[in-house]
Amino acid sequence: MHHDWTTLPLGAGGRSLIEASAGTGKTWTIAVLYLRLLLEQGLSPRAIVVTTFTEAAAQELRERLRRRLLWAETRAAAFVSAIDRGESLGPRLRGGDGDEAASPGFAAGGTQGVESTSDPALDWLQARWRTPGTAARDLQALRLALAELEHAPVSTLHGLCRRILAEQPIEAGADFRAAELVSTESLLDELSADLWRRLQQGSEDEPLYRLQRMTGKPLSLAQLRGLLKSTLMAGIEVEAPTLPAEDSETARRAQPDAARAARLQAVVDNAALFNKRAKLPRALAALAQALDPARNTQGLPAWQCLGADDIEVLANARALTGVSKPGKTHAGLLAATEFAAALCEAVLARMQAAPQAFLHALAAAGRARMDALLSLRRQQSFDSLLESVDAALAREAQAAGDGGRRPLADTLFAQWPVALVDEFQDTDALQFGILDRLYRDAAGRERGRLVMIGDPKQAIYRFRGGDIHAYRRAAEQVDEHLNLAVNQRSSRALVAGCNALFALGGEALSTDADHDIRYLPVQAAGRADDKPYRVGGSAPEAALVLHFQADSAGGQEARRQTALRACASQIVELLNDPAHTLDGRRLGPADIAVLLPRAADIARLRLLLEARGVPCVATSRDSVLAGDTARELQVLLHGVVHPGDAGALRAAAATRLWGARFAEIRRWQDEPEGLQQVALRFRALHAVLIERGVAGVIEALLDQIAERAMSTRRGERLLTDLRHLGELLQEASEDLGGPEELLAWLQHQREGAAVDEAAADERQLRIESQQPRLRLLTLHASKGLEFPIVFLPLMWANGAGSDRAPWRRSDAHSARPRLSYAEEAKAQQQADLQDERFRLLYVALTRAVHACHVYALDPTRPKRAGWNLQAHQGVDAAPLDVLMQRAFEARPELAAALQAGEAPALHPIGLRAAWPAATRTRFAEADRSDTPRRARELRPLPARAPEAKHSFTSLSRAGRAQSEALLDAEAPAQDESLPVEAARLESVHDEAPHPDLLALAGLRGAGFGNALHSLLELRVIGTPLVQQLEHVQATLAGAGLRTRDFEPLGLARFSERLAQRLDAALAAPLGLEHAPGLTLAEVPARDQRAELGFDFALPEIALADLAAACARHGEPELVPASSRRIAGLMNGKIDLVFRLGERFHVLDYKGNWLGERVGDYLGERLSAAMDHSHYRFQALLYTLALDRYLQQRLGDAYGREQQLGECVYLFLRAAGLAPGAGVWRQRFAPGLIEDAQAALAGAWHTAVAA
Repeated sequence: MHHDWTTLPLGAGGRSLIEASAGTGKTWTIAVLYLRLLLEQGLSPRAIVVTTFTEAAAQELRERLRRRLLWAETRAAAFVSAIDRGESLGPRLRGGDGDEAASPGFAAGGTQGVESTSDPALDWLQARWRTPGTAARDLQALRLALAELEHAPVSTLHGLCRRILAEQPIEAGADFRAAELVSTESLLDELSADLWRRLQQGSEDEPLYRLQRMTGKPLSLAQLRGLLKSTLMAGIEVEAPTLPAEDSETARRAQPDAARAARLQAVVDNAALFNKRAKLPRALAALAQALDPARNTQGLPAWQCLGADDIEVLANARALTGVSKPGKTHAGLLAATEFAAALCEAVLARMQAAPQAFLHALAAAGRARMDALLSLRRQQSFDSLLESVDAALAREAQAAGDGGRRPLADTLFAQWPVALVDEFQDTDALQFGILDRLYRDAAGRERGRLVMIGDPKQAIYRFRGGDIHAYRRAAEQVDEHLNLAVNQRSSRALVAGCNALFALGGEALSTDADHDIRYLPVQAAGRADDKPYRVGGSAPEAALVLHFQADSAGGQEARRQTALRACASQIVELLNDPAHTLDGRRLGPADIAVLLPRAADIARLRLLLEARGVPCVATSRDSVLAGDTARELQVLLHGVVHPGDAGALRAAAATRLWGARFAEIRRWQDEPEGLQQVALRFRALHAVLIERGVAGVIEALLDQIAERAMSTRRGERLLTDLRHLGELLQEASEDLGGPEELLAWLQHQREGAAVDEAAADERQLRIESQQPRLRLLTLHASKGLEFPIVFLPLMWANGAGSDRAPWRRSDAHSARPRLSYAEEAKAQQQADLQDERFRLLYVALTRAVHACHVYALDPTRPKRAGWNLQAHQGVDAAPLDVLMQRAFEARPELAAALQAGEAPALHPIGLRAAWPAATRTRFAEADRSDTPRRARELRPLPARAPEAKHSFTSLSRAGRAQSEALLDAEAPAQDESLPVEAARLESVHDEAPHPDLLALAGLRGAGFGNALHSLLELRVIGTPLVQQLEHVQATLAGAGLRTRDFEPLGLARFSERLAQRLDAALAAPLGLEHAPGLTLAEVPARDQRAELGFDFALPEIALADLAAACARHGEPELVPASSRRIAGLMNGKIDLVFRLGERFHVLDYKGNWLGERVGDYLGERLSAAMDHSHYRFQALLYTLALDRYLQQRLGDAYGREQQLGECVYLFLRAAGLAPGAGVWRQRFAPGLIEDAQAALAGAWHTAVAA
């Protein structure tokens, strides 16, 4: 049954499938379904699993969910407020993108007859709120949901499995101690090296060695690693072999026998028995030698001495191929062939089965060794996370039988009754198996609600383990469907063009016209047309343009180069033509992307574009360590480490980084003074290496080559890579024993050492400039992205590549993919890969917003000009060729016209009868000396220098000497020496002192406060301080505190106690307005910024004016009374700024001693301490600084009401000892902030974060 998002069943006991075509608002739909689950089903975010494909996508999805909930909460609050004011029960809030936290508001003229909205989510909410009381309940639910969202299970499925193993160790059979997560790639390096040594040094007694020998093909280390990677991939099985057993008769015949060898040799020596080019006599001669004890001195079975080709010839010897007419009746020859065939038939059968048997044995050996290594080292790989959970669920299902209890599955289902699975088309059989078990009871009935969201047309990650057949099997089990068929991304013209292309060329994304994965025609929302693409002020003739080249001279590589030249020339033509505009401005390089099949194609096109002056950037996953700069830097660093080695110096000087010319290096042989000068410079760099590390060497090298590099075409790339390599090397050097180890590390990394996903991200090539640039991407890398204009110059070349055994066999009926050497598996893999290339074509065609240019060739072209052999056929053909061929079959007149060099009308598709002409015209902007730079405009210098630096400390201390006010920014805890004790109210006599407060009573003052700040600033966020005791001890030891301060516990025990206290403080609820239960320990590291420094200029102002501005808002005591006038620079550092949703909050740590009772840190007594020390004034200054910082960074997008949060003071001695203890917070009214900023007029533009 098909639904829309408002009617899709979300209740218990079923499954739903959402197929979201490209650009149809999949993430928007997930967010509104999440909203429905919270409000309709009454679920908590903790109860809703949301999974997606990558960690980055999971974080983005969590943020989109938060924004949707904030949006709904804002509108619910406005609705309830309107009802409370007695206004109409049907207020209509202003619309807008539901992914933006827009301010609540009503149409002009009150609540009667207000404007409608184009946001269907708002329509749905307001329909709910017609029922009295619903809006208020929803508002409460939304606020609770926002408070709990940080705890919601939004992650990858790998992350979810890791959480399962950590939280349910008994039921999952996992270790109670968390295992270290490691990369499978790094384990594969070690595993393959270990098994390769076994194969090289093994004996016939070892089955794996024997099976590998039986294949007749020795394996290199790289080949073995590739096989292991294939067999150990999560969810992949290896088909069991059918290996014929060795029989005793064959073994007896294979033993050396001198008489039999002589008889065979006599037959071979009779040349008249064979034709001239016969293979049989050579094979019989090899068999005779293998049977001859004088030659086979080790007594090996004869077949072990034969090559695979000879065995195959001898196994078929009875056919007498290559035997002369006399030989066919020669008794000796007939006896010899009978003996050879009887011996080798069984051997050949075993040889043909040996690769599969070896693969099966290798998988078992590799799996056993991998599991042993992980267990021994207390580690887990990403794959083992899935496999561990799957195995646990399978074990308990088998033990429970039909209807029994399954502790793990039932516990997880009770905790997470609903799951939303994003990017479901990339799920494999193993991952779906885990979800399927969770959302079925022991009897196999569906339970809870499993919502699968994806697009099978975009399943393009087979190489990562994605299995489209798993998606298809899951889809067959679903009755409730939602198809998203309104394209929100592309213009109407482009959507119409894509619909027309697939209508003409066939909707099946396969060579099989009846395939179930098909292009689905979509409608266009038309949002892109609000910022239109125009040519000469009018819409272009067509948004989808096919450039068809009938005459394709040369071979495949020549055609590639021709297409890339044509593409580069067409791009320059578009950029140079002022008639091409986008949203009223001239088209620029950043508006264009080119999508290509291979990284090599990107490198070629980049050179062509750069030669024409077009700034471009290649977006790829390539590692900076794999490039030429890393190779040359390794050579140069070798010279730095060995400055006395003349050969090393010559090699280093010859690099592009040093820049010595060949003639200069040759001259050093006759004029050694030149080399001596180079040696002196390298010795200086060696001294820098010893004193400052490799980062110092890189810095010196950058100074030396920067000017020369920037005069070359690839200079920016070189300098960017060099800086990047410097960072990686410096970080690595901190864990290595010296320069030699660093060189070895660099060599190992350049040779392709495996790393995990996080390290791979760190090493990914960086963009060399922020200048707007054209994007070059591979087809796979473009998925999920969009670009105004897209070029596809090589889709005709995206045919079958090399395809090596073993092959992956998977279909709609098999539980998991299987590896096999069978020809049937090869045929199925070829078909699967072809289908995936069709899906890549779909992904490529749907990336554009306004225009897409596709280059095509005649699908019947020969492989090379003048040949009769067609380029590609069947499953080897490029999908674009298949599409064109289908179109030609449907419209023969179209083919005839294009092949004749004519371009008939094919609206809404644009046709061109040739590729654009290749020219050397340059991008006009590249040669302009007056090209505008996007540097920030600098204000003129002030008329006079600032008089002084000011801080909270200097302004709050009356009578302080002017010279003291000239100090730099205060230390983190400089203010904590203020005498707050004087402000304490009389304690309640019957309240006993708290032991945690007494334990720290002897440590007071700025020294201890600074130590606390350092501990919290430099801690590893997410790890309790009790697990960072080395950091705690080192910080305390370096804080200048006296040894007796730690008595009687001693430093180590005191450090442990202090860590426990700080962990408790970090776990104290902060009481925020929108998330009262949130603790600082729950705020992820990415949402925290410690020690945010600020400096902003002050014109001459009176503090009394600032005090008056605050008094106007009911805060007459906020600013310390003073008649001073100040001018200069206000500076300081905010201990912590953290983000929750869209709001940014200030937090300040305080180590002040307020008393020995918890009550001293609560309520009025805490407020009195804040006022006495003027900490509320400090909170105001920090809030003003953050307000300016956000205004500067966010510009017009900044909204103080929505994004400026509360200010929290966390008194570390008492936070967490009782509800609310040690936690003070205030959110200053936006009006007060506005007037306070006005009082500091003239300083608005200069707030800069340190």
